[in-house]
Amino acid sequence: MKKILITGGKGNFATNLSHFARKMNYSVLNPSKNEMDIRNYSNINNYFNRYHPNFEYVIHAAALTTPMAQHKKEIKLSIETNIIGTGNVVIACEKFNKKISTTTISKIWSGKYDCNI
Repeated sequence: MKKILITGGKGNFATNLSHFARKMNYSVLNPSKNEMDIRNYSNINNYFNRYHPNFEYVIHAAALTTPMAQHKKEIKLSIETNIIGTGNVVIACEKFNKKISTTTISKIWSGKYDCNI
């Protein structure tokens, strides 16, 4: 049985993904933000230290879901979550030798060159 960790585990996308993965007979860990806050590397490292034998793969789905709108209102939260948080997850995966897949949404980049943030 394949074992996966899904970041953003209690968010809408990650919740649906975890249900689908379980139906496909995957073992799934999907921690809440309180259990593993991607904005804090130490928190991720502690979670990985505790649970790394229980998963082989990471699907990184934790993010602000309307990043450009939220970036305008709360730039610090946007950068901490979508940029630094993603970096933290990648660093932990490297350290613990986990394979990672990331997700994105069309609201991040529509395909048009537009720098009006």
